[in-house]
Amino acid sequence: MDERRYRLALQLGWVMASLYGRLTQPNIRWRDMFARRSNESVPRLFISTREPNHGDSVWADCISLTYLLNQLYLSSDSHSEAMSQQLLAISTPPESIKKFISEADKALWTRSKLTSRDCQLDTLLHDLNYWSRKVWSTLNAEESALSDFASLGAGLSDMFWQWRLQSSQPKSRQTFKRLFNRYRLTMMVKRTRRLKDYMPEDFSPCLINSIYEWSNYAEENLDIKGQAEKALKKTFKKQLQVWEELVFQGYLAYRLKSSDLLLVNLLSVVTYSCLLVLVVVIFSTSLYLVISIANFFLTEYLSFGLSSLRDIEQVEDKVKLVASIVTAISLLLAQLGRISRFVGDLYSTIYSWFYLSKLIQRTCISPRGRAMPIAQVWYKMVTSDVL
Repeated sequence: MDERRYRLALQLGWVMASLYGRLTQPNIRWRDMFARRSNESVPRLFISTREPNHGDSVWADCISLTYLLNQLYLSSDSHSEAMSQQLLAISTPPESIKKFISEADKALWTRSKLTSRDCQLDTLLHDLNYWSRKVWSTLNAEESALSDFASLGAGLSDMFWQWRLQSSQPKSRQTFKRLFNRYRLTMMVKRTRRLKDYMPEDFSPCLINSIYEWSNYAEENLDIKGQAEKALKKTFKKQLQVWEELVFQGYLAYRLKSSDLLLVNLLSVVTYSCLLVLVVVIFSTSLYLVISIANFFLTEYLSFGLSSLRDIEQVEDKVKLVASIVTAISLLLAQLGRISRFVGDLYSTIYSWFYLSKLIQRTCISPRGRAMPIAQVWYKMVTSDVL
């Protein structure tokens, strides 16, 4: 199957949860989210800003949602009429959502308020939830990996948007304790491991490491409340932005500082040099032993030249011995060719390993207020805790 469809399913789950969460945020006058304030200056061009307002984000999620579904289920001449109708029904949003998108377009265009009849939030949320079940069931029927990707994307986004602070009188399923409990995050890690073969090599370790860090912190601070919880949610929003970059294939390298790249290059050169010396020593020792053994037998049996072979009763055994020595030397030369290719690829492998370790470190926005020690990241990579 096209790996792009797995990425689309992951992004679809993320956007669905993001839209659902934005529409349910407390203390948001979402009817006025598209209206322009009288004292507001001329807004920046939407495509040029990385900080759209709440209304812009809701509208963008709506557009992304319909686009991703259409990409997942493109119409094809190979589909039967019944199949085409079914795929059309899946990729077409419910009427309430289509109406909301239409009215949001108008409100965004005119910078006006949505009317009360356009703000049937309960119906909108019900239909969006029902539609997500329908989409998930279809993805699961086609291939379980697709539905797993959708669930993973939704689960990551859902952790932020469904997080209700104590002041909001949250339901039990929307508390920090419930959303960040170890079982839920462990299942998310297992799902990530199961799907890592379909994703870029930096996706799984970066995601798993950050999930583990937040899971461990949550287990130690389940009763966090008040201002501490508000500050923690602000920190987690930064983590959410990193996850969004992972989901949508953002450019993560900009998170590395110049000192990080300098350290990666330095560690790579030092490690490469040490390993190269080790390889040279091992190969030289092996070559010396082979030459010594060959020299011993050649001196022992061939020191008198070819004429001495006529005086040896077991000529056949001596020929076999010489052939064995020649074979050993040939094998050694063949290994030399392999070693040269290995040495050529060794530096890039070492550099990639250290580069990934710094990327894992920088993409984890630790709730503890400090970056995870790089030695701890190396330990996790060596023990396959994040790989």
